[in-house]
Amino acid sequence: MSTILIVDDHSDAIKAADHDDGRARGADAYFIKPFSPLQVVSWVRSKIG
Repeated sequence: MSTILIVDDHSDAIKAADHDDGRARGADAYFIKPFSPLQVVSWVRSKIG
């Protein structure tokens, strides 16, 4: 099983529909800037054990 992470750098243009579309297409996580790099590291670590 693969894991999909989406990082979006268009926080001012992001819509709820975009987030939902990403999830519907298989994204396991969707981070929108600005986000903490520690959030991403923590999420990745939780996926790789």
